[in-house]
Amino acid sequence: GEPMYIQMVTALVLQLIQCVVHLPSGEKDSNSEEESNKKIDQDVLITNSYETAMRTAQNFLSIFLKKCGSKQGEEDYRPLFENFVQDLLSTVNKPEWPAAELLLSLLGRLLVHQFSNKSTEMALRVASLDYLGTVAARLRKDAVTSKMDQGSIARILKQVSGGEDEIQQLQKALLDYLEENTETDASLVFSRKFYVAQWFRDTTMETEKAMKSQKDEDSSEGTHHSKEVETTGQIMHRAESRKKFLRNIIKTAPSQFSTLKINSDTVDYEDACLVVRYLASMRPFAQSFDIYLTQILRVLGENAIAVRTKAMKCLSEVVAVDPSILARLDMQRGVHGRLMDNSTSVREAAVELLGRFVLCRPQLAEQYYDMLIERILDTGISVRKRVIKILRDICIEQPTFPKITEMCVKMIRRVNDEEGIKKLVNETFQKLWFTPTPHNDKEAMTRKILNITDVVAACRDTGYDWFEQLLQNVLFVWTYVNNDISFPDSDNKGVNSSRLVACITTLFLFSKIRPQLMVKHAMTMQPYLTTKCSNQNDFMVICNVAKILELVVPLMEHPSETFLATMEEDLMKLIIKYGMTVVQHCVSCLGAVVNKVTQNFKFVWACFNRYYGNTILTANKPALLRSLFTVGALCRHFDFDQEDFKDKVLELLMYFTKHSDEEVQTKAIIGLGFAFIQHPSLMFEQEVKTLYNNILSDKNCSVNLKIQVLKNLQTYLQEEDTRMQQADREWKKVAKQEDLKEMGDISSGMSSSIMQLYLKQVLEAFFHTQSSVRHFALNVIALTLNQGLIHPVQCVPYLIAMGTDPEPSMRNKADQQLVEIDKKYAGFIHVFFRIQSINSRCKVLRYVVAYPLMIKKCRIELCCPSQSMGIGKLLRNYELSP
Repeated sequence: GEPMYIQMVTALVLQLIQCVVHLPSGEKDSNSEEESNKKIDQDVLITNSYETAMRTAQNFLSIFLKKCGSKQGEEDYRPLFENFVQDLLSTVNKPEWPAAELLLSLLGRLLVHQFSNKSTEMALRVASLDYLGTVAARLRKDAVTSKMDQGSIARILKQVSGGEDEIQQLQKALLDYLEENTETDASLVFSRKFYVAQWFRDTTMETEKAMKSQKDEDSSEGTHHSKEVETTGQIMHRAESRKKFLRNIIKTAPSQFSTLKINSDTVDYEDACLVVRYLASMRPFAQSFDIYLTQILRVLGENAIAVRTKAMKCLSEVVAVDPSILARLDMQRGVHGRLMDNSTSVREAAVELLGRFVLCRPQLAEQYYDMLIERILDTGISVRKRVIKILRDICIEQPTFPKITEMCVKMIRRVNDEEGIKKLVNETFQKLWFTPTPHNDKEAMTRKILNITDVVAACRDTGYDWFEQLLQNVLFVWTYVNNDISFPDSDNKGVNSSRLVACITTLFLFSKIRPQLMVKHAMTMQPYLTTKCSNQNDFMVICNVAKILELVVPLMEHPSETFLATMEEDLMKLIIKYGMTVVQHCVSCLGAVVNKVTQNFKFVWACFNRYYGNTILTANKPALLRSLFTVGALCRHFDFDQEDFKDKVLELLMYFTKHSDEEVQTKAIIGLGFAFIQHPSLMFEQEVKTLYNNILSDKNCSVNLKIQVLKNLQTYLQEEDTRMQQADREWKKVAKQEDLKEMGDISSGMSSSIMQLYLKQVLEAFFHTQSSVRHFALNVIALTLNQGLIHPVQCVPYLIAMGTDPEPSMRNKADQQLVEIDKKYAGFIHVFFRIQSINSRCKVLRYVVAYPLMIKKCRIELCCPSQSMGIGKLLRNYELSP
């Protein structure tokens, strides 16, 4: 066989254990009575001799293992013991080392005793678990591979001389092999004696067990079960036959062997190993796996974290050799329980166990998927990393797995996680989506593209922020777009229609990050503006195509005049024909094309005049609503300041805010919001201030109007933030030529002044009974604080009060704002309460207590437990006891 290397000390120990066994001499006695007595004495001698070897092995292992506790001075026995265990695993089931199996069997029992005993030193408990895991893994490996040995065993049985008892045939074949090789290795004589003594004792134990079993049955049930008695008799007969065979082997003198082997075929080394393993599979050690596994699973409930962690790693070793073990119910319960462990290291070990093997058993991936995916939100960074690596491997190795889209969405949501996880997510999607397919494999590329579009479609309800962030992080995104763009037939319904929406949406998201990628495909996109709209998906196609063209067309070099003119006409038709969402995106696209490319302002002016000043439209409510919205949208994207027209537009829109119909008022306010984005100075006009403040502060005013005013402020702040970011990018490009920072300061100064005008009314909206009003009010305040437009001292009491909101999302967002304030101004909130007067502190307390009452919660006792606990904690933290 292949050369095997073990430590000298291991070889010495094995030889010493094997040399302990002595067999009686092979001389025959003529007196039959004396021979019978001598036979009994010899049986006892053989059994006692083997049991002496067992005790010797037991004593050696006990002393050696105890030395593996804490390090004693300069000496550390643990590496020696680890190597010793590895040597035993290397030599077990090798014909020349029968004592290895005995040592491992005794070691298993000893290890179970050591790690189960809570009074044992922790280092020794953990080490014992570790060693047992290694032994159990080897046992399982042998059990799996022995199933494949059946054919070889049948071949060996045909090869050796016949007989009724197959076990005897195999034993004789092995002993013949050892006897034949004693000429080259004299130590094999002791190996041969050890096997004979071991088999003799096993046969004796089998006989005693059968007799005890029969005696128990006789005493409890009488003699009714003759079948069992007969079976016991058969066992005893077979055992006696095997003993006789072994006695004959002992009596055979070495000088007679050369004569005997002429009549038999001797097996080679590889076959001898197979025979040893097959015979060992019937001994207790080979059948100890279930006992060891049960003991390891049992300590998963230990209080000691080190023991639980090591137990999980032991299970990991076992499952490595046989993943089917994970299908066992006790394994499932054990692993699931540790996925919820309060120790990060234990949870990580549990996740690692699952992750290493779901790939080789796809059915396990589905079985454990729900358990695994929950851990992507684990509080432990190492656990989240491990889960992402597993999900990545499943995506790569099992591309048809039904949950891949959901897995990708979950991973993308970690894109703003801790730096290490963020890097891992970026690398994962770089590999999954943005690496070239080998040999231009079209099927693999199609699968990637469909995966991306499916993920985009799945993100539709929750928003694309995470996806956009991922694309920003992954700079190399050419692979997707550089393929010829072709879409499902938009005339088909159902799946194809949804797929088309997902494809266009995906391209828009790419365009937001790298619009240059889509420049050469702009003319391919333009015909989709003429899509006939019959359902929601068709409208989404048009909107996304308009958004793509808005970003891409200004980057085109010398675009065709026909292409531009056709696009302007298509956009104008859509503006005139369809609803608010389409109008908004098409006007925005038209603004980018006209302002940056064609300069065709006459075309826009004609559209503006179609709605502005047309008195006939006032009699037709739908036409009036469209006019108010479209005029505002055009004002947002085109600067009419040169014609001194903005004041007239303001006057017109303000007029309709006093209309008797609430829907008309709402559209007029929407139009005002659009106009204020282009001309924010209009918000300083007295009539605008009066309008906004009255709507926000009047308790009887329509909720829709309140929400729209808050939306206007929110949209204005979002646009200003986008402008500031764009200014920062431009500043970096032309820093030496212009002072764009000063321009940014002027812009932020105006935003700050505007927010100071309406801050009090927005904050008071925190106490509105409608959650939608509170939601938009909080959004406005969050944007204001994030942009640094006001000092947080004015908002802190209101944010603390909103920390008791019944809506979890608003509670969390308010708490998040307080955390951000405390990060920017370390200790500010605590200092704020210390320096405030008693009246101010009582004011905060009043807000906190009044908040649930003002939003119709009647009594504070009726708040949910988390709110009551939050209020109590707040009072303690800020010393606001009444």
